[in-house]
Amino acid sequence: MFNKLKLCILNSVIWKVSRDDVKLSYSRAGLDTVLREIFKGRNNGYYVDIGCYRPVYDSNTFGFYQRGWNGLAIDANGEFAKQFKSVRGRDVFLNCIATKDSGIFDYYSFKEPGYDQMNTISEEFKNQAMHKFNLKEPIVTKLQGFTLEHLLNENKPKERNFDLLCIDAEGAELDILQSNNWEKYSAEVILIELNTTLNDISSDTTINYLLKKGYVLISYVVLDTDKGNAFLIRKDSALLQAKRF
Repeated sequence: MFNKLKLCILNSVIWKVSRDDVKLSYSRAGLDTVLREIFKGRNNGYYVDIGCYRPVYDSNTFGFYQRGWNGLAIDANGEFAKQFKSVRGRDVFLNCIATKDSGIFDYYSFKEPGYDQMNTISEEFKNQAMHKFNLKEPIVTKLQGFTLEHLLNENKPKERNFDLLCIDAEGAELDILQSNNWEKYSAEVILIELNTTLNDISSDTTINYLLKKGYVLISYVVLDTDKGNAFLIRKDSALLQAKRF
């Protein structure tokens, strides 16, 4: 833990000293480096990071925060609230879950070291994780859930553009997307984790939902044999003309 903290601090210092010359990644599998290339030159943006995890380590948005962005960070793990307040004071951190329907939900928390990223409200995903990684029965707590539309209505500044939406919700990604008001809130770029193989990406239900909402799939980064992250850009975005990817 101490070594990871030192690495995060070192990376932060390097970024501040030479952020235009050094290619750094804070997120898993270098996902933020792909996003940085897509948004190259944009130093004032707004993101919504659902399932944001920690403020620095394994974060898809910390690098953008370092470049002047800010936004809404949402995670069911309330232990990160103080960390976000300390490290990312311009962000709004919400300890809740984004869901298809607002209400109170069972939240499954794995206590084995290194597996807290697999905490979920999906019983199916919970059972799959237990079987795949031989995990013990997780702790169950009750947590408030809100639709994405509600969270944006209450927290997104009206004057800000919606540049980036990141979703990593351990099996609940499609439910979150379906809870949005797409006529009102349509992020320019979406990064979303999917439980699908590269061969099956074209038939993935979540991808096809976003294609119908006016997005173009530009990249897919494989994390495991049955998991990866998809990058999509809104069809009317000028970013598609930049040809940086």
